[in-house]
Amino acid sequence: MAAPIRDVLAEAVKLHQAGNLQQAESLYRQVLRADPRQADALNLLGVIANQTGKPEIGIDLIRQAIAIQPSEAEFHHNLAAAHKAVGEVAAAIAEHRLALRLKPDHVGAHVYLSDALMEQGDLAEALEHSREALRLQPDSALAYCTLGELAGFGQGAFTDADIERMQALVLSGRQSPHDASLLYFTLGAHWEKKQAHDEAFRCYAQANALKREVYHQKNKAFDPRQHRQLIDNLIAVFTPEFFERTRRFGSDSEIPLFVVGMVRSGTSLVEQILASHPLAFGVGELKDIDQIAGALPARLNVAASYPACLAHLDPASAKTMAYRYLQRLAHLTGEAIRVIDKMPHNYLHLGLIAVLFPRTRIIHCRRDPMDVCASAYFQNFKWLPYASSMEEIGFYHRQYERLMAHWRQVLPVPMQDVVYEEMVADQEAVSRKLVAFCGLDWDERCLQFHKSARVVQTASKLQVRQPIYTRSVARWKRFEAHLQPLKDALQEPA
Repeated sequence: MAAPIRDVLAEAVKLHQAGNLQQAESLYRQVLRADPRQADALNLLGVIANQTGKPEIGIDLIRQAIAIQPSEAEFHHNLAAAHKAVGEVAAAIAEHRLALRLKPDHVGAHVYLSDALMEQGDLAEALEHSREALRLQPDSALAYCTLGELAGFGQGAFTDADIERMQALVLSGRQSPHDASLLYFTLGAHWEKKQAHDEAFRCYAQANALKREVYHQKNKAFDPRQHRQLIDNLIAVFTPEFFERTRRFGSDSEIPLFVVGMVRSGTSLVEQILASHPLAFGVGELKDIDQIAGALPARLNVAASYPACLAHLDPASAKTMAYRYLQRLAHLTGEAIRVIDKMPHNYLHLGLIAVLFPRTRIIHCRRDPMDVCASAYFQNFKWLPYASSMEEIGFYHRQYERLMAHWRQVLPVPMQDVVYEEMVADQEAVSRKLVAFCGLDWDERCLQFHKSARVVQTASKLQVRQPIYTRSVARWKRFEAHLQPLKDALQEPA
């Protein structure tokens, strides 16, 4: 490669590492115009595609890089990440294994393989890879994080040395805010398991403070005013008159079911129960509906943003969008007659869903507000800015309740509430009602949901592999002395 191209590639890598993805992408493409077989540029362009929500494009680009340099472990590791982003966990595991055959000391491949194995339910091997990652890199925050998930559900346990090492790492000041937050979340879960609730809360609070710092650095902090305006706009657009105008739009398919609610409200549990039925299939948390909403102004060729652009929606556009979504489901699920899309935040898009699929069914998961908000605050989400503040998550919950009250009044499709506390108190009774609501005959396998071998790619991937338990009910009370800001936020007017 000529020296100028090397320089351009090096500059692109610096921009990429600094988070300037658009500029980095432009320079990677400049390198490829000069040398279309520049494997590093193809690989890193694929990484950017995955980072910006286009993993299918990322898969294609990284495969091109591998065709040129098949023995580069990092390429296989990055291809695994893109496969995982589209729900292809088995393919991701295969690529991570190949990366480790090429480079046995690849710490990232060990960590991410451990996470993928957890999603598949292979906890013993997941533990091996987390431990190996820590042996190779004793200060790996990600490795401690995956090890903590396993320890929380009886697979291995932290040693005293592990705890001392994590505490030393967070106090050293050498960890980035992101990595330090991972360690604090892990320590919080450890101390909570030990019933040291004051120390656990201190760690959770520190973890969230660091997360907020990361969100602000990336200009991704939660904006309450903007969110309230979104709820106002949804309520203004989705009126009985709107639904009357669009009632013959969309597809008459009954295949898609949508499970919605606040995060940590039981959506994964409901999906796992239904997906245990032989005629149902759970596809996890698809981003498709949100992407459809985001692309609507361009599709309709109007200046108005979503949801105001729906004033220009026509039957042909609605049918096309519905058909493409159904094609996506068919690609993932085959012959199931009910397919569960359990993206919790689709509660924002129930109006659009009702237009695209007027024969769909909506399952709304509810949970005690203090429990659902506290649980979100204690959970280490990859990207959920409002969950890092008790005040903001309380505000978010009030806006969610306001919108759900509107949907109950105007939505022209059936919606059934599933209350988490009722589900764990009487699993069979609630499960039977749920299955009947979905138009399916009862099947006893729905009571053995925890034995399912299906892949689960959510924060509850280990919880749903256990029988029903009640220990999460009223969890917030163990931390009550620290949760007054949350209580106050939940009680303010919406």
